[in-house]
Amino acid sequence: MFKSAYETTSGLAPFRQDLSRKLALARAEATINNNVVDGVGNLYALLDTGPRTADIPTFDHPFRVEEQGRAPYWVIDLRPYKGKIAMNQGKIPNEGSINLLVKRALTEMYWVQFGPRNLRMVGDLPLVVYARWVSGLLTTRLHLDPAASSRALVIAAYFYLCQHIEAADLDARQAEGFFLKLSKTFRVPLPDIEALLGDAGYVGTLAQFGELLKARGASKSLQMVDPRFIITITMTSWFGSADARSLIACGLEYPPIFMAMVMAAGQEKLYRKTVLAELAQRENRNFNVNDYAARMNALLRELKS
Repeated sequence: MFKSAYETTSGLAPFRQDLSRKLALARAEATINNNVVDGVGNLYALLDTGPRTADIPTFDHPFRVEEQGRAPYWVIDLRPYKGKIAMNQGKIPNEGSINLLVKRALTEMYWVQFGPRNLRMVGDLPLVVYARWVSGLLTTRLHLDPAASSRALVIAAYFYLCQHIEAADLDARQAEGFFLKLSKTFRVPLPDIEALLGDAGYVGTLAQFGELLKARGASKSLQMVDPRFIITITMTSWFGSADARSLIACGLEYPPIFMAMVMAAGQEKLYRKTVLAELAQRENRNFNVNDYAARMNALLRELKS
């Protein structure tokens, strides 16, 4: 289970340690501020584009900083949006890509501070959208027959659920809980789920997901699937900001990003024509997008001191 976008397959950053030191110095010099969200004092924003921050590289995702003697805090890079913020009288707009970045930060903070369980229990909309999104693209690109497509759907959903727990926590009881969830959500007979995934074990990375598809997807076409292929076929599923591709690539393995994207897909006009938004709207009858976003926002308010 990843605790940061920078731990994912595509998010691995060689500058992480150096960036942590530079952001700690920026906090000490008051170059970053923590008035991003009222009541959430451990979320900071980097807005300064002057000489003091010139050596801090641009970073797409919320970054957790740990200093000795201090509670961890998160920093988001708002320098690319400085013009928009200035036009909004210096206030951070509550819409668009800036709002999505803030929501991603808050979701990650909750994920790390309180654990994934409550976030997963908010609703099954992200699970359904994720599984139909990934399996749908695999089906289209690889011309999978209905049987293989159905298997890809279940395997993708299982991969998404595994992302919410540590490998050591996948015991027989937890696996059975996942199987029941998949059976109920996707209306697949439980024995079929158990036959497909009974001894699959933990699947926490794109590489492991690809291997499971190859082994149990019942299609020779799936033999070409690897992390690069999966990232490539999903890359155009999101737009609206310069970091769109990075969001997709990391969101494939990191639920806090994907949950925030699903929230934005249902509420932001900017993303209404994205593949993820269209999928979310198709599921709206059974998994209301606005209700999901409202429950998520209520949960995230627990971060306020």
